[in-house]
Amino acid sequence: MNENIFLEGFVKNVYPYFSEAKLCVVSSRIEGFPNVLLQMMSQNNNVVSTKCAGGIDEIKGIIVSETVSVKSLYDAMKNCLLNVNNENNRALFDLELESRSIDSFIKKIDLELAKK
Repeated sequence: MNENIFLEGFVKNVYPYFSEAKLCVVSSRIEGFPNVLLQMMSQNNNVVSTKCAGGIDEIKGIIVSETVSVKSLYDAMKNCLLNVNNENNRALFDLELESRSIDSFIKKIDLELAKK
């Protein structure tokens, strides 16, 4: 595999890697919500993630696989790469990212405070 895989190690800016990748994958077993997933969504339309945190399977456009299942992850990655409609994910991902922006977070807090 040394001829096909190069492990870069630490890099200061991951965004160029995410934008050039054919597919971005979160393969964790357990996470708090993985911020790297949002970073991937901001740069790439082809995103796969295991159900490593709550709510991941509710994000539109992400192909989700079961955790601790090589076959499920393989199938999800294959399906994502073969899906010709992934261009539609850009709008879905942008909506999700906007809903998680700092401004959106502050508005939600303001709304909760206004209710009290």
